[in-house]
Amino acid sequence: FRGDLINGYKEPNFEHLDSNNVSALENQDEAGSYSPALASWAETVPDESWECHVCGRVFKSQYNMLRHLRGHSGEKPLCCKICGKVFVQTCHLKEHIQMHTGAKPFSCEICGKHFTRKSSLKVHRKTHTGDKPYSCETCGKRFSRSFCLKVHRKTHTGVKPFSCEICGKSFREKWYLKFHRKTHTGERPYSCQTCDESFNSTALVGMTETLQPVNTGKV
Repeated sequence: FRGDLINGYKEPNFEHLDSNNVSALENQDEAGSYSPALASWAETVPDESWECHVCGRVFKSQYNMLRHLRGHSGEKPLCCKICGKVFVQTCHLKEHIQMHTGAKPFSCEICGKHFTRKSSLKVHRKTHTGDKPYSCETCGKRFSRSFCLKVHRKTHTGVKPFSCEICGKSFREKWYLKFHRKTHTGERPYSCQTCDESFNSTALVGMTETLQPVNTGKV
């Protein structure tokens, strides 16, 4: 499938490249990513643009376009050695591993709070600025995250495509259903660092960052 996607692209003109740069196209590192040589070359190719014929997104380099194609093809060559979860991009694997190690390298310069992901820090900063750039076109309600707006829109449609196979209750989001199932199993994987009480959802304590997953030995 991935080969079919790539075959839909016009080859660039390689006449201005030396043999080392051309050979870089054939090289991959152990993680399954295109080589640093290719990445360096791709960023300097003159007058070339690469458009994804699946979604129409345009990239300034073939390297970035090929990496993007993995998302369409379903190819996930990077595997976490701890739990076996697979990823498309190296940066996502690195962020995931930090969840296992507990590392929180990103800190808020305003309040000092630490986060595992840079994207989480970016969202957190908006709690200080009050920035809510995403607005609902139906009711005008504003949100700090595009994801929250996406979830909110479904409150207007009433669509609940995810249903519990045990009790039949329906939910707008798959992750709502995931937490709901725990009410049937009695699973409480999150514990409060203050009172040691366990919960089936981080939302029950109100502050996600104060909770830590209980080590049950399950992946």
